[in-house]
Amino acid sequence: MKTAAEILTVVRASQRDIENWIARLDLSTEFKETVRGRARLFSRENALELAFIATFVRGGASPSKAAVYAAHFTSDARRLDWERTMRRWFIFPSGDLTHGRGSNAVGDLSDLEEDLGTETLTTVNVWKIIKRVNALYEWAF
Repeated sequence: MKTAAEILTVVRASQRDIENWIARLDLSTEFKETVRGRARLFSRENALELAFIATFVRGGASPSKAAVYAAHFTSDARRLDWERTMRRWFIFPSGDLTHGRGSNAVGDLSDLEEDLGTETLTTVNVWKIIKRVNALYEWAF
């Protein structure tokens, strides 16, 4: 378990955003109750979920839609063989997670832009997020 101060650098969101998301969103991971005068503690799964939410929000998604997608990515990242089962990249039209695509390579994106009907794509390095959180928690990978 880690404190908020410890996870801020891997989640890449503000303390305020994190607390707002915990209070307002339907999150998939269980968060420890806070006690007055003590720092909230976060599990690896909590940090993963918050990191994916933060990333998707930076890509233009609403926090509520980001939470839905983060739940799926967090669930998949719980597996010991996540590198074999998860795509390295998630690419979506900025602000529109519903049309996202997983990929193991990011090359020329012009065909994907054409297919999705957009000029603005957000690319998320899914593996990098998981590895960053895993390193903080010294989780075997």
